[in-house]
Amino acid sequence: TEAESQMTIKNPVNPSVLKSFRHHVNQLIVPPGTAASSLHLDEMDCFSLCGLESTNQAQKIYAHNQKQNVAYQTKLFAEQSSSVLVIVQGFGFSGKDTLIRKL
Repeated sequence: TEAESQMTIKNPVNPSVLKSFRHHVNQLIVPPGTAASSLHLDEMDCFSLCGLESTNQAQKIYAHNQKQNVAYQTKLFAEQSSSVLVIVQGFGFSGKDTLIRKL
């Protein structure tokens, strides 16, 4: 819609870099019902930047997403017609409390 296009904030990261980043991140998604025995976590690079050249690019993406989320949150609050349910799931010490405090 026109209102959504006005809320869209231009991402400061090159589109081809974003495409590569999304591709890498999508490979980390585990489909529901996947057997734990089929996961090979020892083969995953826990220090991977998911196709990004530097942590600076990751920080730019994070800052962009944060601005975009504020715009959507402002729209939701202004309309007062919708709600958002956020479900946070993770093992102990996975950062759930920190995430909730920052929300």
